[in-house]
Amino acid sequence: MKLDSIDLNVENYSINEIKELFKLTDTYTSDDIHEACGKYLKIISDNEDIKIGDKKSIFKFFNSLKVVLIRHLNGNEGMFNNFDNVTELENENKII
Repeated sequence: MKLDSIDLNVENYSINEIKELFKLTDTYTSDDIHEACGKYLKIISDNEDIKIGDKKSIFKFFNSLKVVLIRHLNGNEGMFNNFDNVTELENENKII
C-alpha cells in the first residue's frame, strides 16, 4: 500500500464521505463509529506490507475521522460536550 495514493487530510472529506467510508447509516451512534473505525485500524495493524510510520499516519487519520463524526453526532460541540470545563474530566491531584 502506498501512502501517497491516500488523501490523509481530514478537512478534504465531507461528513457524508466519512459516513460512506465507515459504511454508516444516517442514524449512526457513537458505538457504530467506534466499531467501524476499529475494523479499519485492525486491518491496517494486521497488514505487514504497510510500514510502521505509514501505519501511524493512517491511524491518526482514521482517529481524526472518528472525532469528526462524533463531533457531528454531538452537534459539533465536541466529544465531551456534557462537561463544563476540563477540570471535570480530571481527578484532583492531591499530591501537589
